[in-house]
Amino acid sequence: MKNKISSTRKHLNKFYSHHRGRINRTAGRVANTIKTGMVSLGLFGFVLGAPGAALAANLPTGAQVVSGDVNINQIGSDAMRILQGSQSAIVNWQSFDIGRGALV
Repeated sequence: MKNKISSTRKHLNKFYSHHRGRINRTAGRVANTIKTGMVSLGLFGFVLGAPGAALAANLPTGAQVVSGDVNINQIGSDAMRILQGSQSAIVNWQSFDIGRGALV
């Protein structure tokens, strides 16, 4: 068994010595391709995410009470009070975003 392992190792070393340049070039190209892909993917995600963050409202907008007794008051630019006066209620919103530091 030891001779078989030694023989296999000898053949692998010979193969690597003969093809070392090609193996190293290919490995370098693969690594560069992966790096480029990861950077592109990161930039793509940033570009897609940035407009969403910039356009996000600080408070929910476009409330429409469909059912129940609901009183909605905006207090300043960063606070909203929603009081429900019935057992159940349904409110449809145009958008429901709560920005950092905003209170609902």
